[in-house]
Amino acid sequence: MRALLTILISTVTAFGVAAADEPRSRPSVSETPYARMQALNPLIGKWELTMEMSDDRGASWRAFPKSTVDVAYRLNDLALSEMAVRGDDAGFDVEFHIGFDQYRDVYRLMALDSIYGVPDVYEGTIVNGELVVTNLKAGTTFPLGNGVSRAFRLSLELKPDARIMLIEGSDDGGETWFPAFRNTYVAIR
Repeated sequence: MRALLTILISTVTAFGVAAADEPRSRPSVSETPYARMQALNPLIGKWELTMEMSDDRGASWRAFPKSTVDVAYRLNDLALSEMAVRGDDAGFDVEFHIGFDQYRDVYRLMALDSIYGVPDVYEGTIVNGELVVTNLKAGTTFPLGNGVSRAFRLSLELKPDARIMLIEGSDDGGETWFPAFRNTYVAIR
């Protein structure tokens, strides 16, 4: 038994598996996406989230129950995920997963929700301190009927402590945009 344990420890050490408290090394191909993902550092943490919806293009807002979300790096800090903290009963949860495509120089965000379950894919970049992405290129727009589909543009402030994600809709392929949802995040300390 002792010999088997010695072989196992030697094998793990030989393959360079780091201890849990040691930082993982990144291959050189990871340097660019890692550096670009660091711009999203203000999003990290636990947040109280208030989601609001507007049925009249921003004239009035209807709030969903508040929920708690956790935003953390995953996959050797090359991906960022926002997930609802269990125990909340907001009735409508959305998960966001963000990565950076170094070959196309774009951030990609995938959203999944607890109602439709449709993987909605967005692409974009950071503009004036906000991550701005749309689902136009991916074609993951939502059919409204009569040949009309609704696209969305997400503008997420990269601020610590408190921030807003404005979600705008477009029924004309991105020619014009109108407020549809507003997510307000307040850091939980």
